[in-house]
Amino acid sequence: MAAEHDLEIELVFLAQQPAGAELLRLVEVMRRLRDPDDGCPWDLEQDHATLLPYLVEEAYELVEAVEAGDDADLLEELGDVLLQVVFHARIARDRDAFGIDEVARGIADKLVRRHPHVFADGAASSPAEVQANWDRLKDEEKGRAGPFDGVPAAGPGLELLGTLQRKAAKRGLTPPDLDPSVAAVGSAARDSAEGPAEQREAAVGRLLASVVALARELGVDPEAAARAAARQQRARTEAALEHGRDLGADLEVLDPPTWASWWAAAEDDGSG
Repeated sequence: MAAEHDLEIELVFLAQQPAGAELLRLVEVMRRLRDPDDGCPWDLEQDHATLLPYLVEEAYELVEAVEAGDDADLLEELGDVLLQVVFHARIARDRDAFGIDEVARGIADKLVRRHPHVFADGAASSPAEVQANWDRLKDEEKGRAGPFDGVPAAGPGLELLGTLQRKAAKRGLTPPDLDPSVAAVGSAARDSAEGPAEQREAAVGRLLASVVALARELGVDPEAAARAAARQQRARTEAALEHGRDLGADLEVLDPPTWASWWAAAEDDGSG
């Protein structure tokens, strides 16, 4: 513990704090919050598992800030994600597993290894070459041979489908029946609607795989497109309801034709 305190004191006397000095302050704040004698009861109660929902939530809020193009929100959400990293590292330190220094050293060493064209005598003249070198070095380091080794099964389904399709395509392993065309999507949609009830989940899965393949063919991120569609629906629904309130309507008694007219009005207002 003394080394942590000494480092904080030394920084006070620097004429100008170096980049990253506030990271050291954050590490010290977290150490204080997790102090077993007089720290925060809530912070002391947390472990890696209990923090997972917060990590996922903060990651999605960061995505939202990036897609909204709001620098103030981006600044805040990056801090919230950084907090999760420091929090997990502190918990690991408290159980004598590893600490924030090991985390930082590990990622710094990895960046150096995976960029031999910058830090060694490797060669890469394009982003595509850099990505190919990164993937090759990663597979070598982790001993991965299969095309899907290291791909987590958890996470958003559209993103997972896109990742698997991309990795399969890189090795020439695209399923022969995966057709990235509008016609294929239409055919899969008909199968989903007209097939036996017990096969609908599988049929919808094939439909989604076709949609993701078409999106990749068009250069569109399917997960980002789905989020954009969700934001648009939310904004237009809220605008349509606001239109109804302006008319003095009872929102609890709403018939389909009235709702359709409000929905159309929201589009006219530029919300859809």
